[in-house]
Amino acid sequence: MKKILGLAAGMMLTIATFAQGSVTFLDANATYDKTKVTSFNFEFSPEFTVDQINKAAEFYTSYFTVTPKWHVVLLHVSLLLGSSKKS
Repeated sequence: MKKILGLAAGMMLTIATFAQGSVTFLDANATYDKTKVTSFNFEFSPEFTVDQINKAAEFYTSYFTVTPKWHVVLLHVSLLLGSSKKS
């Protein structure tokens, strides 16, 4: 019985893991300096929509600006910190 429950829990965890969309931080490289950067670029999988990202970003407009753009089949999202926004 424990093996069956363990197998069922493992399968549910696997399904839940595959059901989530992926987000990749594009700026991660050897020259990345987190103390000086004010712009961040992410790539979202097609499971996310521009509307979902804009809706989530509405809560943080005083902190950063979000610019989502489709790039082939992936969604590129640029974040610009609030203190570096151009008026």
